[in-house]
Amino acid sequence: MKKYHLYNQLLFLRKVEQNATESSLDSPREINNESTSTNDDITTDNTPRYVPVARKRAMQMDEFEREGLKLLKEPENRHMSFFRAILPSIQEFSDRETLRFQSKVIQIIDEMRYGQTSSYVSGPSTSHQ
Repeated sequence: MKKYHLYNQLLFLRKVEQNATESSLDSPREINNESTSTNDDITTDNTPRYVPVARKRAMQMDEFEREGLKLLKEPENRHMSFFRAILPSIQEFSDRETLRFQSKVIQIIDEMRYGQTSSYVSGPSTSHQ
């Protein structure tokens, strides 16, 4: 049978030895003997001092997580996706450019809906005579 190609590198996992240490704590038997001989009238409480508490963070969602879940549950609106895509370019516009952009968009919507050109002129007309 052929050895696994990393067999030799993984041999260190077999060598698990516990280091010899000296305990600074008394063994449980010694503790029981001392407590029964000196404190016969005190009852010992066998309940653990530490009671594990469930993490609250896992249960609580912050506002960012709620908004993310809300967006995932809502169907994607193709029109809003378009506007979000052009938003970085529009944010760079000056106030004047923003007004021109808005008026042109309204003009195009008007032309598409009603099939006629609007009487509104978006800018000064220049004629070359």
